[in-house]
Amino acid sequence: MFHGWQSIVLFVFLLVTAVFAYFSIIFIMSTLSFWFIKSNMFITLIENLERLIEYPIDIYHAVIRVAALIPIALANYYPTVCMLGAGSRGILLYIAGACVILGVIDVLVWKKGMKAYQSTGA
Repeated sequence: MFHGWQSIVLFVFLLVTAVFAYFSIIFIMSTLSFWFIKSNMFITLIENLERLIEYPIDIYHAVIRVAALIPIALANYYPTVCMLGAGSRGILLYIAGACVILGVIDVLVWKKGMKAYQSTGA
């Protein structure tokens, strides 16, 4: 797919988008603590989804792929596919677009959460 300096640019792009996607998912789950006092169950959910990503997402049913694994796959599966040369340039556009969407969701959830924030404790 890419050779020479293009593979270095591809690697940097995939590294940045993977870190951003993973951060965005953790951020969204963490901001749920604005509404739920015991929000560590959401982090446990992410940890369990990470275990599912240890296998290629193609083996799972389409409903599970779309609902649960695709966001996590942005940080793991798709970058690996691209670096191995099995992906297409369309996947790169998908990764970039999904990261933009995740960023917008991050901002929206954060703003809505700040409005709902209530301090706990004495």
